[in-house]
Amino acid sequence: MKRLGFLVVLVSAACMSCATDGGPVGTGISSTSAISGNVVGVQTNVVSAGSTSSAALPPIQVSIDGLSEAHTIADSSGNFVLSGSFAGPVTVRFTVPQFQVTQPLDVPADSVVVLQDIELRADGVVAQAARQLNFFGTVDLVDCADGTLLVHERQSDGTQYLVRVDDQTSFVDAAGVAQSCAAVGVGSIVTVEGAIAYATDRTITALVVTLTPKPPPPPQQQIQVPFSGAVAAVDCTAGVVVVDDSVQRTTAQLTAQTRLSGASGMLGCQDLRLGDRVRGVGRLTLRTPGVITATQITVAGQLGAGQWLRLAGFVTTIDCTDGLLELHDDGTTLDVQLLPTTVITARGGQTLTCADIHPGDRVTGVGRIPPGAAGALGAVQVVVTTDEQGALSRAHGGPFGQLDVTD
Repeated sequence: MKRLGFLVVLVSAACMSCATDGGPVGTGISSTSAISGNVVGVQTNVVSAGSTSSAALPPIQVSIDGLSEAHTIADSSGNFVLSGSFAGPVTVRFTVPQFQVTQPLDVPADSVVVLQDIELRADGVVAQAARQLNFFGTVDLVDCADGTLLVHERQSDGTQYLVRVDDQTSFVDAAGVAQSCAAVGVGSIVTVEGAIAYATDRTITALVVTLTPKPPPPPQQQIQVPFSGAVAAVDCTAGVVVVDDSVQRTTAQLTAQTRLSGASGMLGCQDLRLGDRVRGVGRLTLRTPGVITATQITVAGQLGAGQWLRLAGFVTTIDCTDGLLELHDDGTTLDVQLLPTTVITARGGQTLTCADIHPGDRVTGVGRIPPGAAGALGAVQVVVTTDEQGALSRAHGGPFGQLDVTD
């Protein structure tokens, strides 16, 4: 039986009141939660003639509205951490010299929310990934057929959260033994690790649900993070793999200690192809949350040619004669083929052409996997932040002092 409408009503009616100690009224429990993130770009709305928009990030203040103690200044690379006694719905405010912009978030008590690769614009906040980690709570309602759980945070009167489960969700017990959704019942104690639909209804899509776990400790500097999806970009020289799970993009750093395997045994980075379906786990450092250091990655198959992958990056080269873009993102380089059917727009929805795209522009969108998973990703739709919309200051993104353009 479908219960989604009922679940949404319950979520809307969830208790939102909190005592001054950060916990819900009457519990006497203090919350120690954390919000971590890294800003990679700020739309400054200042355009200089001949500029490639490669300026350093401006000063960025990050705070939580209504909590004077929850504020910090991002470092020179855009990294920040907010921690303290807060839980439930909060409003994170980013302040730069040109503007202020806010992002609402729902933070379960004693959990960690991570926003990765944030772009700040006058009209909003855009992050490549939003992660929910260490969410410990009690199941109030479960519907495995509909793929939904209703979980309230660890305090008895805490906020309820809607958690979606799908075929990518793993259910395990505290010892790591595989379970199924059927093992979850009303009253079950669980932890949830997953992705947040932060830009829409802020529901959590679970990647791992652990039954009867011990309560996690307060936020640590390093956290073990699961990830899964399809390989969207890879650069073996830099040892970087970008994984797209259709909700968000994960950047994983490969090291000599990374265990990379598949059905045929141990693999090397050079064996990874666009569209490979992978599952992995790695370490995320709260003070530098942009990249997960992968400890293990398993290749479980391959998406077929023509299936979609999300794309993102700064334009390093463009050739409008052949319709080729080269994008640089988090240490990887991705070739994108613009087709006659590719829809190109600005963020405001205005129709653009290849001639409107310039080196240094930020491009996001979706493309289709090429036959054999080799060659350029065939662009279905791309959205461009152009120079006319404001120069984009950023902390990284490639050799922007040596950009090339071919018309």
